[in-house]
Amino acid sequence: MGRLSRRAFLSASASAASSLLLPSGNVPTARADDKTPRTYSAVDCYSYPGDDAIKQLREQLKFDIVGFYLNHVRGTPDLTWTYDRRSDLAMSGWGFFPTYIGGDLSLMVSKPELGIKHGLEAAQFMTDVGFGQGSVVYLDIEKPAGELQLSPYLNNWIKAVKSRKFYPGFYGSYSMADWLKNLSSALWSVELPAPVAAVSYDSDDNPTGLITSRCIATQYLQKQKLAIIKGTPGGDGTYDLSRSLAADPSDTACIAAALNIKTLK
Repeated sequence: MGRLSRRAFLSASASAASSLLLPSGNVPTARADDKTPRTYSAVDCYSYPGDDAIKQLREQLKFDIVGFYLNHVRGTPDLTWTYDRRSDLAMSGWGFFPTYIGGDLSLMVSKPELGIKHGLEAAQFMTDVGFGQGSVVYLDIEKPAGELQLSPYLNNWIKAVKSRKFYPGFYGSYSMADWLKNLSSALWSVELPAPVAAVSYDSDDNPTGLITSRCIATQYLQKQKLAIIKGTPGGDGTYDLSRSLAADPSDTACIAAALNIKTLK
């Protein structure tokens, strides 16, 4: 997979005119006269890649946030992202994207009442791995859909998550951000450059990520092979990369501060 130059990457992403352009790498705290927001780099993979890999991702590639899968199949928790690992990662300074897989789009649309069951399960999985009440759990919406199709399921899911004192967030296509923003302040969008196949991660020349307007974070690269990392990320053996305005997207206070709002929706 060939590397796309910074200029070519930005050109390919020019259609995202409403998005906020973010600098690459670790960004220093902005000066008082500098309106460029501080941003943070995030990485996620199917399963816990191992202690050595996590250390490399943090110390060598300078990632700040890690995706934390609560499950991959409804009813069954992921057994690699555990209570002890969450605790160890937090002690090492990682922020989190706790992610719950609720179901495929057809199930969400055809059986919206399952939103209650899945929301309660997501909250239980959050508790089991040590996230405190008030933490954000992100529902993975793998395929984009319209507001009328998804709202019944999502409203049920939100109700269930909030009943257990957690905050509902969403992961999904940037095309849904306009209406998802009415349901949650914790939106993690997916907005990939075109052509995706031409882009690869280079720690020395990392393409700038784009954070979709109205979102706290955006996933901008997928299925990246990080050859220098020792470990097994599971799944297809690749990593997805995001940029975030919040140092810890699982923390509601951190999100509110990043968005400069007093309270979340």
